[in-house]
Formats: sequence, structure tokens, C-alpha cells
Amino acid sequence: MDSEVPLSASIKIIEGIHERFSYLLKNLTEEQLNKIFSHPVTGKQTIPTTIGFCAWHIRHHLAHIKIALENK
Repeated sequence: MDSEVPLSASIKIIEGIHERFSYLLKNLTEEQLNKIFSHPVTGKQTIPTTIGFCAWHIRHHLAHIKIALENK
């Protein structure tokens, strides 16, 4: 079962995704950073807006984890 896999395996996946995402963002040119793209749900987006949402989303999940740990 998936629940039997050590938590460290999931943490490694998250760390790898964040490392790749950070590398990608740090290496965008000014032109690339200013591009607008179409998201299938939210419509037209800018890269900076998307970065802000992703940062909020990560903090949101972290808050849920902290609440769960406090209520153990």
C-alpha cells in the first residue's frame, strides 16, 4: 500500500520538483518572464502571478500539515 511507503520518499519527490522549478524560474529571461499564457481553468496568466499563487499554495499545504501535527 502507498501508505506504507516511508514519508521520506514523498519528501524527496517534493524536494526534487521544487529544485527543478527553482532552477527553471531563476533561468528565465526577462522576455520569458513577461510572457502571458492561457491556463485551462483560470484563463490568461502571467508568470509572476503564477509564481505568487504557487508560493501561496505551498504555504497553504504547510499550514494544513502544521495543524494536523498540532492535533495529533
